Amino acid sequence: MKAKKASQDKQYFLKNTEGFLFTHLFASGSIQDKLVDLLKCDAEIRPVSLSIELLSGIRDHGKSIVYINRFPDKFPGKTITLFPLKETRSAAKKSSLKYDELLIRLFEPVGSNISHVLSVEQSGFNAEIKTVDLKNFPVENDHLTPCIKYHLIIEDKDPIIVSQYMNERLLDSLSVSFLGKELVGNILANKNSVIEFIRDINKRFQLSLISSIESAESSKISISGTGDIQTDPAKLNLEELRLAPDTSIRILLDTCTRKQMPVKTFVFAVKGMSEELRAKFMSNMSRNRRNEVRDGMRIWEPEASEIMQAQKELAWVIIELGEKHEIKISKRLQRQLEAIIRGIDNALAARAEKYIESDQFGSSISEINNVILQLLIRRVPRKVLIPALSVLKDNTSRKISYNMTEYSWEILKEDIKHWDRGIEDKKEKITSAAAAQQAVVRTAGLIKREFARSAF
Repeated sequence: MKAKKASQDKQYFLKNTEGFLFTHLFASGSIQDKLVDLLKCDAEIRPVSLSIELLSGIRDHGKSIVYINRFPDKFPGKTITLFPLKETRSAAKKSSLKYDELLIRLFEPVGSNISHVLSVEQSGFNAEIKTVDLKNFPVENDHLTPCIKYHLIIEDKDPIIVSQYMNERLLDSLSVSFLGKELVGNILANKNSVIEFIRDINKRFQLSLISSIESAESSKISISGTGDIQTDPAKLNLEELRLAPDTSIRILLDTCTRKQMPVKTFVFAVKGMSEELRAKFMSNMSRNRRNEVRDGMRIWEPEASEIMQAQKELAWVIIELGEKHEIKISKRLQRQLEAIIRGIDNALAARAEKYIESDQFGSSISEINNVILQLLIRRVPRKVLIPALSVLKDNTSRKISYNMTEYSWEILKEDIKHWDRGIEDKKEKITSAAAAQQAVVRTAGLIKREFARSAF
């Protein structure tokens, strides 16, 4: 028991944000798509943890399939990925492949993904698959290294636990690419040094990603009438969703389905996304939905205005979920949503104030005869009637009081005072009053039509 605890103490489990670069490189949407195509069923690679372990720790895995991924010469280094032998062979049968062919074809996109992220040419792809006894696996320059744990999830099968270790040359390549310097000293001999190194390159990667997101003008959706002034509408940048966790994307997809968003609208919205964001969406869809979207993208050729309109509809779903805090999003996207919601509140308050000042409610009440007004007062729910009557002109107030008993009118006035004291925000008060008055006017219209029909 003590030995097990000591082993755990050597590990440091990174937070999702700290391991963002690594999971982005080795569990990308292109790999998810490849896995689904190979297995012809719903399947995914889900990162579980990123820990700091000794490279020699691979010897503790028993008999496994060892997959060595060597990257292009301009990006030297390799990863050593361990797959359980029995489970991986069983999974390969679903695609009628040998396990070595399955893994080579599955991880081919990793090389191109790294080349894309680091802007280097992919001059070749070299992989070696073999089954070995890990107790005798040779380890050169044993040191601490990041180890990503994945679940390879395949339909109708238990998750396959995959471990991926990175060698020193790969980490050195990342250091040169993101920090502009080679690994020096004994960085990989000290746990805290490795953690700081990973945090540094991860931060640089996120900054470069944020920069590309900010420059994606085509994905910034203007939400009309929500800015501080009409000429400056609030904007929602859909590309910010590239930083959102997969669970948030799945909630967004489920909400679109629940709201019965038309397939064509959803396809247009996805087609207008960047390749990276589209891959993130596709990797979180079921196989049937993914095929449906792909077919739609192949068949339909939307105009730019149709894409913009479709993405606006998607943006409103995001705004709704963000307002209810049902999805986890970046602080940057949260600020955008808050600006939009604030703009919506301001726009509603401005329209409500204009409605109250125009006294449209008083005009409507003045056209109603006393019989209909008495019926209206009884039919409208108290929670609607109170805010509706909280803002009245004198002549409207007199007409309503005339059609109520003195006792009922006094009770109503007390209720209105109580409601008025309970709401401190002036905008909220005016918006609620205007909405309630409009509801009362609609009810009055219904009662009028009922009287008209009963006259024949």
